[in-house]
Amino acid sequence: MRNGMKKNTLQLNTIATAVLLAVAPGCVLAESSVVVYGRIHAGLDHIESSTSAASPNGESVSRVSDNSSKIGFRGREDLGNGNTAFFQIEGNAKLDDGTGAINSKDTFVGLENPAVGRIALGRFATPIRQINGYTNRFVGEGIQDDANISQLGGEGFNRRSSNAVSYRTPVLHGFSATIYRASENEASNGDRIYSGIVQYVNGPIKGAVGYEKHKDLRPGFSEKMYRAVGNYNFGGGDVGVAWNRMVYDVASGDLQRDYFTITGAYKAGGGSFIGRFGIAGDVSGSAPDGASVTIKTTSLVRGDDSGAKQATLGYEYYLSKRSTVYAYYTQTNNDKRANYTFGGNGFASVKQGAKLSGVMLGVIHLF
Repeated sequence: MRNGMKKNTLQLNTIATAVLLAVAPGCVLAESSVVVYGRIHAGLDHIESSTSAASPNGESVSRVSDNSSKIGFRGREDLGNGNTAFFQIEGNAKLDDGTGAINSKDTFVGLENPAVGRIALGRFATPIRQINGYTNRFVGEGIQDDANISQLGGEGFNRRSSNAVSYRTPVLHGFSATIYRASENEASNGDRIYSGIVQYVNGPIKGAVGYEKHKDLRPGFSEKMYRAVGNYNFGGGDVGVAWNRMVYDVASGDLQRDYFTITGAYKAGGGSFIGRFGIAGDVSGSAPDGASVTIKTTSLVRGDDSGAKQATLGYEYYLSKRSTVYAYYTQTNNDKRANYTFGGNGFASVKQGAKLSGVMLGVIHLF
């Protein structure tokens, strides 16, 4: 297995070198342009849980929450002969507590040529995460986000990883592919993250299939995800569907969990009605009943009654091209052996079988 991983790494490094060499000839000095951009996004939340680790009889919280506000700088430089250099520095700009780092989000530098492809190096989202937008119609990463139930959050398969390098092929008849390698630990025997997707985009239709594998993020174990997504824009709105399967190795075998979601939006009254419904199936696999793995505070437990359902409804009203107000409602119903929470700004921990709900009134401004 280790020889296979080394082979994959060598192949990706070879591709990266080839792209760099391909775009280098004929480069000339040119003016570069830098754009400052961002999103200011805050909401007034009220969330409730029927039971939690802190309050077995349930609890509720009202608060102001930041929902993935950000500020970024990106630039491109025309190098001639179809070659382009690009960069991006992006970070959190949290409104609720004032924390954040200038490069904590997708931050990278790279080279691109339409005939050769695109290579990027830095710390940025995996391809599996990059296709979230096919079905994540809601803006931001608050209680409306399904990243916890669908991918076990940023510690699972909704990752933005360090020491990353990716290569995206040229687009051919609407098809393109992206491969990605990263490591949270630079040591020679450290963890490895491999991710890749094949996408198809043709007018109102787009879809993708992907695969991701983590090695030694949990020392001695690996995990993987298979994912398929699709979206159709019918002019007055759009419909998206997605499926994924997570497989976690444990000492006694493996744990498998499927997730299916459907989302839609319909334009009306100067805004859009939005909805999403997701189902996390019971955890199966070769491990015996009761075997489990915990990622941050969410546990996958092998056996019946280990699934959950999550539904989100909302309306967004567009004040302008850059400013939006909205109202979202989210509900998560865990089976008696599941403890999924909201995708962002959830309770610190949730007990098995908890029922969660939340309302959010928010404002978004883009610049």
